[in-house]
Amino acid sequence: MRRVAAFAATAVTSAFLLTGCQSTPIDNVSTHTSVAPPLGVTPTVDPNPTREQATAMMPIADLEPSDIEVYVAMGDSYASMGSATGEKADSSFCAKSKDNYPNELANRLGRSVEFTDATCQGSTTENIMGPRIEEDENVNIAPQIESLPRDADLVTISIGGNDMDFANIARCINEMMEGSDRNCAQEFALPTAQRLADLPSKLTAVHDEIRKQAPTAIVIATGYTPLVSVEQQCELTEQVGREGVEWAVWLTAAINNAVKQSAEASGAIFVLPDDVEHHTSCAVPKERWADIDGSDTNSYPAHPTPNGQETMAKTVAEVLGR
Repeated sequence: MRRVAAFAATAVTSAFLLTGCQSTPIDNVSTHTSVAPPLGVTPTVDPNPTREQATAMMPIADLEPSDIEVYVAMGDSYASMGSATGEKADSSFCAKSKDNYPNELANRLGRSVEFTDATCQGSTTENIMGPRIEEDENVNIAPQIESLPRDADLVTISIGGNDMDFANIARCINEMMEGSDRNCAQEFALPTAQRLADLPSKLTAVHDEIRKQAPTAIVIATGYTPLVSVEQQCELTEQVGREGVEWAVWLTAAINNAVKQSAEASGAIFVLPDDVEHHTSCAVPKERWADIDGSDTNSYPAHPTPNGQETMAKTVAEVLGR
């Protein structure tokens, strides 16, 4: 069976802020209320995307089940990681789970589909078209694009979150939760704005290469399920404060907007499940689609839950008419 790839991106930045608790709404704050970073750099993407902009989907008409024979999934940990203790697709550095959304989607498409999961945790846009080299861990992974055959019918991709320096922002947020007086929204404002300004061109280059390699494929770019929203608040979100929560919401929406605009400009389809703001780390465990802690949902910290991966697969399948 040929292997195909879908990009799954890493948890969007500050989303890592929060862990699950009983949720209580934050009054008088719109879903799209955003705290623009206090800086003089204006991102090239809309910093205040509406819910419609962040979740709009383009239906595919007259698509027959037999039209999808070869499916490749590419991307980062938002695509590769499913259940923390579940069955793994392999024992590699990439941490591919058998219940990540690409595998769930492949199962929905049917056994006859030739499926390749080229996703890998920690991937950036550079790793789609170039090798992933981690000398400290003796890792040298071929560019994900090399998994894409010319006759691919479907490509899913989740990418862009790791281009935003997720690890350092997460470290800052964790310190805030432990009592540090750091202000991550202010500290990362300028570099975040610059990375947002650079992100669309990086995403466009990825889509251009996909189109070159598989000119007739349906390409679906999946968005980042947020870990926190202004609609829900719980104990740990209070430790970060309203400004931190609103900044996280702003940043997640801005990244999703960049992913959406770059995808649609190349003829791809952007997919994010509806109502994501009510399925964050502060929802009851069975309702979470992403979780900052992960212990109550058998998920990796600051990543989609198994329920979230299944929901993404279901949403993509619906777009495909399945």
